[in-house]
Amino acid sequence: MPGAPEWPLRTQLRMIRDAGFDGAGVRVADPAFAAEEPASCASMG
Repeated sequence: MPGAPEWPLRTQLRMIRDAGFDGAGVRVADPAFAAEEPASCASMG
């Protein structure tokens, strides 16, 4: 919905996982975030 706040990344990834998908691609521009996020995403299964 245009203008609506975006859901947090972890919430979006949980929704993707819970829908039965087994992977997702994420592009980020912040190097610090890119270095930390893959490990936390991997912990979600």
